[in-house]
Amino acid sequence: MIIANDINDSKIPIPKCCDNCGNCIYLGEGDYICSENDVIVMEDHSPNDNYNYCNACDWEAE
Repeated sequence: MIIANDINDSKIPIPKCCDNCGNCIYLGEGDYICSENDVIVMEDHSPNDNYNYCNACDWEAE
């Protein structure tokens, strides 16, 4: 899914990933959960092994 970037009314497409997904909810202390799949996707503001759990983007762990 591609969403529009509204910075300066720009129409640059932004690929959906955990960082900009509406299902990614901040829990506190840098942790984020995917409310759709009930998994922690980021810890200490960094992607963990569950990041992109739903395969919404082309991200792969390093």
